[in-house]
Amino acid sequence: MLSLFLAASALASLPNPTGTERWTIGEPGGSFSVAAVDRSSDTAYAHAYYGLGRDLYRTVDSGRSWLPLGPQPDSAIGYGLAVSFAESRHLLAANTSGIARSIDGGGAWKQELQLTDVDLIQYDPSRPAVAYAVSHSTSAVTYYRSDDDGVSWIPLTPPLIPGEFIRLTFAVSRGGTLLIPVDNPTGGRLLRSSDTGKTWSSVALPAPESRLESRLIVDPVSPHILYDLTRLGLFRSEDDGASWARRGSGIPLTLAIDPAEPSTLYAGGETAPDTIQPKDAGLWKSTDSGISWHLLTTPFPPLTAILSVDVSASGSVLWVSTVDGIFKSTDSGATWTTAFDGLPGPAITALFADPFRASRVYAGVLTAAARLYRSDDGGQRWLPLTLKVGEAGSRALQVFSAFAVDPEGKALYAVAQSCSSIPNAYLCFGGVSKSNDGGASWMDLPLLVALNSIVLDPANPRILYASAVYDSPSGALGQGFKSSDAGASWAQLTGFPTSPLRAWLITSNDVLAATCDGGVFASNDGGITWNARNSGLTNTCASALARSPGPSGLLYVSTGDGIFMSADQGSTWKSTGFLQAAASVVADPIQPSILYAGTNEGVFRSLDGGTTWASLNDGLRDLTIRTLAIDAAGLALHAMTSTDLYHLRLRTAHPVAPR
Repeated sequence: MLSLFLAASALASLPNPTGTERWTIGEPGGSFSVAAVDRSSDTAYAHAYYGLGRDLYRTVDSGRSWLPLGPQPDSAIGYGLAVSFAESRHLLAANTSGIARSIDGGGAWKQELQLTDVDLIQYDPSRPAVAYAVSHSTSAVTYYRSDDDGVSWIPLTPPLIPGEFIRLTFAVSRGGTLLIPVDNPTGGRLLRSSDTGKTWSSVALPAPESRLESRLIVDPVSPHILYDLTRLGLFRSEDDGASWARRGSGIPLTLAIDPAEPSTLYAGGETAPDTIQPKDAGLWKSTDSGISWHLLTTPFPPLTAILSVDVSASGSVLWVSTVDGIFKSTDSGATWTTAFDGLPGPAITALFADPFRASRVYAGVLTAAARLYRSDDGGQRWLPLTLKVGEAGSRALQVFSAFAVDPEGKALYAVAQSCSSIPNAYLCFGGVSKSNDGGASWMDLPLLVALNSIVLDPANPRILYASAVYDSPSGALGQGFKSSDAGASWAQLTGFPTSPLRAWLITSNDVLAATCDGGVFASNDGGITWNARNSGLTNTCASALARSPGPSGLLYVSTGDGIFMSADQGSTWKSTGFLQAAASVVADPIQPSILYAGTNEGVFRSLDGGTTWASLNDGLRDLTIRTLAIDAAGLALHAMTSTDLYHLRLRTAHPVAPR
């Protein structure tokens, strides 16, 4: 989050070979959300989206600093956190494997319940040892209760009428009443139990339409007052759910009640609480229990996706979590400060260094939504581009996987895809979007395929190649596509190898494709025919391709047996002696003899064309390198790991590249 970019001493023409270079972190966006606020203090907890390893943090100074908590048995929390009302150091965390428990404020965890997809977890305010949780599978929704502070759990059996289905939400009132909303084809009911689920009563719910995407919230002071956030709007009840009044037709996805002044509400979501106009989305405030609302001025744009809103026990701190980070206000939303220093950055899904412009780098970021960023100073500062999930021209995709840019810098291509699991299948969809103004506006191109790569021919920027990988009964297969009109139309490459493609490389003579299981393929007729070029390779699972600069540049390919070199355009290969598999290989654009390799053991550099190698890992917290990228002038090397984005200053001047 906080971009630090300290330039190591370097020569203008040759990266410093003394080993004193140090990687620094500099990444865009934010991927944390406030998961829980300790009601007995101003302590808050934040969790990461999409599992960044040690992904649960705590602040005791209102967000000025955050400390990482101990790793859970399953590190992917992201589904909920509950703080005991009786003992603030007792925590329950819903994760992808069930429920974990900590009795020391998050320092150590024990997995107490093995489940899949726990959606919500809460303590009972009136019974210190009682907690509730709800989970779902492809066939059922199940509620659970613990009577011993989360050590053991038993399933609950709310009384359902045939045809009813339970929502993935519940609430527990201050007096200890468990509230579970259910829907049916003609309306809905609110199930209520005041004895921890032993007996039940019910009242009718408003609106006959299904409201599975909803959240039930109880007033922290008056237990008879309820709020129901639904896809049909916000509803309020003052009599334990016996009757309901609509509080606007908008779609607030999160709502917070000020405990010090319960008539003050804060809401954020897809649209404003009192309208269905998307342009009014943002953070809204009501001081009359939701009858009227006004839009707050915030440091983030009005259309920014809001993940959560929380208020401290005293009402003195308002927390708002967005896809751009955590913000706080100590004056009821009048002024704001950032509150994410000390939190790690977001998950980076794609990294691309502009091959034509020095210091320009693009990054795809996976927060609660996919975001696209550009840096024009080698990663020191990042500019969010327009394209993101939910906006026009984005196909509402979730993960950016590849980029391409033309030599003039006007046309930018972004590939994104979304995958999800359903019973007996794993489905992906995707496509490619194009911007002709550097990312200010976008259009979707007519290639509705879950692509994993795209490359532009630098000699003819109207020619693009793209690839996709799909599952078949015989395993993963590859597909190739080509556009000769800057993406306006596409044709499938019928002769393209069926092995999944890992990397492209376009030279003056050939289009090269690195595939796993098939090795290296080449086409010298624009992709019409393809021939294997594997002579000398001892392993045909190829993962990366690179070419050294200059008219007679050498080719390099990474395989399962290490890195190989070719002096004849790939007709024959010989081992460089580097025996580790590298996910990424890049050649220095200034010095033909300098190579960089990204492996599961970090970054390695060769100063002699691959004959000898030395590690280059000082400053890396994560040695699992997924992608390396070097800018057009060779000023900086960028590394994408499984958790962070790093930068290494190589030169302080602009040397002249070989011709």
